[in-house]
Amino acid sequence: MRKRIALIVLLLSPLASRAQNIFNCQGFAATSSGSICGVSNGSSTPFQQFGANTAFNGTEANFVPAGSGHNGYGFNYKTAVTDTAFTSTFTFVPNGQNVVFTLNNTSTQPGYDGAAFRSGAGCEAGFYQAYGIAPNNVFALEIDSYSLLNSTDSSFTYSSVQIYQQNQSPCSPNDAGSGYWPTTKFSTLPVPLDSPSNSQGTTTGDTYSATVSYNGSILTFSMYDVTAGGSCPGASCFTRTWSNVAIPSLVDGTTAYVGLVAGIGITSTHPLYVGSFSYTVDAPSASPSSTPPSAGGATAANPTFSPGAGSYSGTQSVTLSSTTSGANICYTLAPAGLVVTPLPNNTGGCAVGTLYSGPVSVSSSETLYAIAGTNAAGLPSGIAQAAYTIGTTTASTPTSTPTFSPDAGTYTSAQSVSISDATPGATTYYTTDGTTPTTSSTHYTGPITVSSTETLEGIAVATGYTNSAVASAAYSIIGSPSPDAGDAQVINYPSGFATQPSQMSLQNGSVYSGSSIKLTTSSVSLANNAWYKTPVNVQAFTTTFTWTVSCPAKPASCGDGMGFMIISTSNPSSAGFNYSGFSGAQLSWAKCDGSPGATTDCPAINSILVKFDLYNNSTNTDGANLTGFYSGGVYPHENAQPPQEEYDMAPSGISMPSGDLMKATLIYNGTTLMETVTDTVTGATYRNSYSANIPLLVGGNTAYVGFGGSTGAATVSQNLTSWTYTVETPES
Repeated sequence: MRKRIALIVLLLSPLASRAQNIFNCQGFAATSSGSICGVSNGSSTPFQQFGANTAFNGTEANFVPAGSGHNGYGFNYKTAVTDTAFTSTFTFVPNGQNVVFTLNNTSTQPGYDGAAFRSGAGCEAGFYQAYGIAPNNVFALEIDSYSLLNSTDSSFTYSSVQIYQQNQSPCSPNDAGSGYWPTTKFSTLPVPLDSPSNSQGTTTGDTYSATVSYNGSILTFSMYDVTAGGSCPGASCFTRTWSNVAIPSLVDGTTAYVGLVAGIGITSTHPLYVGSFSYTVDAPSASPSSTPPSAGGATAANPTFSPGAGSYSGTQSVTLSSTTSGANICYTLAPAGLVVTPLPNNTGGCAVGTLYSGPVSVSSSETLYAIAGTNAAGLPSGIAQAAYTIGTTTASTPTSTPTFSPDAGTYTSAQSVSISDATPGATTYYTTDGTTPTTSSTHYTGPITVSSTETLEGIAVATGYTNSAVASAAYSIIGSPSPDAGDAQVINYPSGFATQPSQMSLQNGSVYSGSSIKLTTSSVSLANNAWYKTPVNVQAFTTTFTWTVSCPAKPASCGDGMGFMIISTSNPSSAGFNYSGFSGAQLSWAKCDGSPGATTDCPAINSILVKFDLYNNSTNTDGANLTGFYSGGVYPHENAQPPQEEYDMAPSGISMPSGDLMKATLIYNGTTLMETVTDTVTGATYRNSYSANIPLLVGGNTAYVGFGGSTGAATVSQNLTSWTYTVETPES
């Protein structure tokens, strides 16, 4: 008979009379009955399982079956719970890899957040993602049977436990992800999960019981081997405490979704069973670290940095200090764009980060984060940070090339252009007539008004550097369609499609979803369209639409994409608003030869497409942010016939896979189609323009307008959330 092990997450609260039991599952089955809780792959049961089909071993849920491959797995309660203080208990049989207790309000994993939470595979343990966007707003307590205690260790010695927050990798050693910083794991001695205890990736097959106490500030984890007759407290119990843990701050809310996750790297040879799970909310008996104390110890003063943030030619030795007597400082170093928050344990050490003991060497461009801790009577300081740009300069090092904002491009109105330079103390000179600037040219002192088509060129000079390369930006200022008495907004869904308007024709699998039109779901080989049933004038127009993208979790690929389309009232294959193209790379617009990779034999159609493509077909990678203007039904990708090219929006900060609401505005004045794409969350903006005779390309002054969306082997859920179309007066 196999041995059994149990894990308990427990809170000891002095205000037990105010405890509220949320769930108390003493076993699991396909449906709930008494103390047996229902779990399924759907939403009809209190618990949802992700990554593997629901199966049971008696009343144990087979969370990760033996033979499971590289993936992240989730076992979550589908209703958010209070996280300010709690008792959560679960029993499990380990599988030689990992199991993680999590609370999350993540918003960076569309389709795999909240009650559906799970993330990276292997050492990423189901709550971290080294490649792509890591989950935000997550607290994780990992029990690990596979990773090394320290990233510098040469071999596995014992199972471990540690707590983590967003952007903090549990991998030890690093799995080659960017922005990695090491975190020491704590051995669970005297309670091994492996057999023998130093045999990596094995299991005792026992049932373990563990306890995590959270009172609003202090988190205590205890674990013992039930099968071996262990108990807590006592010699057979493992215990670890972390002070000043602000779970509501880490998950960005006083409620969050609770569950278990796991990551499988190498194929699992043992099942991971969950035998029971309970969660009880209690009244906090201490304040989280983000809240000032009402009495007792004072809050530590924020650390300061010397030298301070800035650009330097070489490695800097940075001294950290706090005016609070006896404060210990914890710090982390992270590359630009990655936030890694240190955390003191208020016993003189660091729960997260490195304990400061002397100047910190900053040898590359990084941000230094620091926090000061006191003793158990006081609270830690706020987070202090300083960004350092490190570059080598010599007498032959050039000044950084100036940059222009907004970028070069075509605009419908005058632009106020700023010039900036990354080299400290640099002076910039510029010209507006396309001639090469020198130090005798106009000295830049403030924004330049560009009201007509012209080219700006600039150079930067700085002491100790050679002159920069010449930067150039061409601006084309053309009039937008002028307001006229004949202008008319013929399509007007600024707040969505909640009324399921009869003027819209949804083709193939497009469906109404709340106030949105779901162009594609997370199914393969879709070719769907949504058309306005009445032809509109296309001689000059302004159309604006918004949409969101929800990509599947890795390792699944995200694609293919969607596009705005104009098509004549008659085409060889089908007419007007009944038209649909092929799936995959053809975005339900083109109908090229269906053989794999074919880009020829594309039937001509009187139509144009502005695409928003999530899949890069030249590199066979997803997560792309490509756009382009196409006509005639050609293959809508990088190898389409010139000049029908594709353009990358990512350098402008556009990330459609982020799930942010995207807004596109297309303005056509009779000769030029101007495209503006904006991330409504971050404000990032991309602009482009295309010369085109749209009435000629679509075979008439009126045509049908609408959208197409597709998936192939890659999948994506794409929702059109609003749309307006105004007929304008063409420029003379």
